[in-house]
Amino acid sequence: MPFEISYAFTIFLVTMGPIGAIPRFALISADLDGPATRALALRGILLAAFLAAITALVVSGTMESWRVSVPALQIAGALLLYGSASKNVTTGLANAPSGPAPGHSAPQKSFDAEVKARALTPLAVPAIVSPTGIVAILLFVGLAKGDSPLLMQVYGLLALILALNFVGMLLAKRLIAYVGFTVFQIMGWIMSVLQAGLAVQTLLGALRTLKIIPA
Repeated sequence: MPFEISYAFTIFLVTMGPIGAIPRFALISADLDGPATRALALRGILLAAFLAAITALVVSGTMESWRVSVPALQIAGALLLYGSASKNVTTGLANAPSGPAPGHSAPQKSFDAEVKARALTPLAVPAIVSPTGIVAILLFVGLAKGDSPLLMQVYGLLALILALNFVGMLLAKRLIAYVGFTVFQIMGWIMSVLQAGLAVQTLLGALRTLKIIPA
């Protein structure tokens, strides 16, 4: 089933993009000094890349062996996208942090064992690789299967999204200090509205594939 690569980029951006990761990373790294912050960002993005690669290369094959169809993934993805978007739309702005910018008054920690543990959770999962992001990876790898050029583009998009997350995390404290959490909360809220629309579109795509509704 062909799809526009720009559509895949949009889905990856709203499910795994830096707009959500930046404020989360700023909170996760609020008590760290500069070297520890950079080390946490690097370790977190490497773990996220590993999880994304395992999902794309291994888990996608498992889904195929279990005979989970592309329409089934589309429906599952639509439900997760809509559920996540609905929660963010109704509670996102209400949960905006109201305290001082991270790092301004917190004691500065080094990169110790406790900080290393943060790289896996809550940073790599779910701040970077979210449950909806996992479904998005499985969906587009499944859709591109059998089309090597398109599959390479999907892998390239994943690499680009991870790179954007890494750069965003390195700049997170400066960005939060400059524009504040509220701006990111509003941007995330807008992205959640878009995500709800994408969820409906994904569900319609599955119904068309199953010929329940006309193409």
